[in-house]
Amino acid sequence: MTTQKPMAYRWEDKDGYQTLEFHNLDAEEMENVGIKSVTPLYAKPQPLTEDEIIAISAECASSHQHMDIEFARAIESALGIEQLNTEETV
Repeated sequence: MTTQKPMAYRWEDKDGYQTLEFHNLDAEEMENVGIKSVTPLYAKPQPLTEDEIIAISAECASSHQHMDIEFARAIESALGIEQLNTEETV
């Protein structure tokens, strides 16, 4: 699967003040601007390659989970998308 890249970062300075930024800092830059930590916040899913989709399709077929919903869930899982727990909602 393709590596997902962070889309935003939470910077925290030495006083605990936090800001939302759209680029990362290396250790030297963090020291220069007084940033204590930089945390990736979220990532944008990257498209699967054709080979990755074929592999997921083959896995679903070999496990006899060949319905559309199982295939869709397998694609979501490969992209790191969590399924909502629908059993608790009535």
